[in-house]
Amino acid sequence: MDINTIIKLVQSVPPDKLTDEKTLKKVIKAASKEAGKNFSEEEIDRFVKDFKNIAKGGSALGLISSLLKSGVSKNQLTDIAKKMEKK
Repeated sequence: MDINTIIKLVQSVPPDKLTDEKTLKKVIKAASKEAGKNFSEEEIDRFVKDFKNIAKGGSALGLISSLLKSGVSKNQLTDIAKKMEKK
């Protein structure tokens, strides 16, 4: 998985679109394709819901839990967090 590409995809979302369901689904599908994953619509909907909650100031724990269950490692999450902080 190329974490840099996934981070760029997430960073490409304009701040005013961080809660737009259609935009988020598009970005999550692109990121999952980049990661070699094929998430079901139910999984994508759950990721969108969790991401929208985070964008509104909620907790990231639900999204982190979902990502870990989907095969993303703790090290990958740490790398993503570090690279997102650098922006």
